[in-house]
Order: sequence, then C-alpha cells, then structure tokens
Amino acid sequence: WHLHPETMQREEAKSKPVAQFCGNVAIVQMNLGRHWVQEQPHPSRLYEVSPWPKVLKREGSCGVVSHRCMCGLKVESGPNKGKYIKKPTSMHASHPALIAPFANLLCKGKHEHLLMEGQAKLLSRAQVWTWREAERIVQGIMNLRKLF
Repeated sequence: WHLHPETMQREEAKSKPVAQFCGNVAIVQMNLGRHWVQEQPHPSRLYEVSPWPKVLKREGSCGVVSHRCMCGLKVESGPNKGKYIKKPTSMHASHPALIAPFANLLCKGKHEHLLMEGQAKLLSRAQVWTWREAERIVQGIMNLRKLF
C-alpha cells in the first residue's frame, strides 16, 4: 500500500465483489450445517468487507495465523534458490478442526528468509500452496470427518 497506493486501490476494487461472494457462500454453508475454509495473506482487509465481519462472529468461526515458511515455502530457482519465504497467512474456517493443522506454525527464525522487498515476481509465485500446506488442508478435513 505504501509503495503503490493507486495500484492497490484498483486491485481492492476488483477483489471486493469476490470477497463479498465468498462471504455469502460461507454464510450459506453454515446455514446448511456445512463447512468452509478460507486462506488469505495476513494481515488482510478482506475481513472488513461485508459480510465477513458477520461470518467471523458466527458460532464456530475461528482463525489462526501461520508463517508459510513452516510448510516449506521457499524460492525454487535463481540466485536465491532454497531461501525460505516467511509470508504470514491466516486460515479461517467454520470449525476449529479444519484449521488445527495450521496451529503453532509461527517461524522461530531457525532458517534464512529471503527479504521480499522488490520481489513482486516471487511473491506472485508464492500464491500457490506448498504440498505440505495442501496436506494440512486435507488433514483438517479428515479431523472434521472424525467428529461427525
């Protein structure tokens, strides 16, 4: 926001309808007794967009912040290959079992991180989950299934 406020405003305007739609889907899911998981970079203004404040106040709604380096997010090629990308993320869900696998994943600084200033291309590649993140999503679903 501080480097390119005009670009960020344009991007936010484009993403707002998607945020509203996803929030409405979450409400429908919960009204039908179904579940949802939502991942977003942290911090995020998504949760200020209606209906997200209402969604997050619903019984069962919960969230956790983690660092993606703890699931193996790192640079895949080039001069910085192998360096971890810390990239904080938040996981919100309709039930704590869905996001339990993402608890306690805050980096303790035991590995080297790439400084992300000016690394827009690498950040765009970091939008894809690692296999370890995908496995944790599946584990959360399995956790929830065991409860019902």
